[in-house]
Amino acid sequence: MGGSVSTPAKPEDEKVVAEDPVIVVPEIDKLLDRDPYLKLHETEIRRRYGVFDKLRKEICESEGGIDKFTTAYKSFGIHINEDNSVTCKEWAPGARQLYLYGDFSMLNFAVFCFSFYSNEN
Repeated sequence: MGGSVSTPAKPEDEKVVAEDPVIVVPEIDKLLDRDPYLKLHETEIRRRYGVFDKLRKEICESEGGIDKFTTAYKSFGIHINEDNSVTCKEWAPGARQLYLYGDFSMLNFAVFCFSFYSNEN
């Protein structure tokens, strides 16, 4: 798999005042020693790690950690409860209205519409 590595273009009005700080990548020296070919791509590896690390920190700060973030499927979506009731929880930032449409009656196939409510304070 060949090809060139490109970096995202910066807007013309954005001025580069100084070189970007070097992003510290854990054990990158071991990686580069193991595969010297990657030395040609060290800048891109560091950039990508920086993007990853920034996102990881944002998830930890805003979502309560990676573990909590990756188990959101347990509360979001449509769930059938032990008492056979149904709970539907969605994340829809900025939505003014949200409805669930569907055929929920096996007897007359009537179409019902349920409106959601916001639990934001």
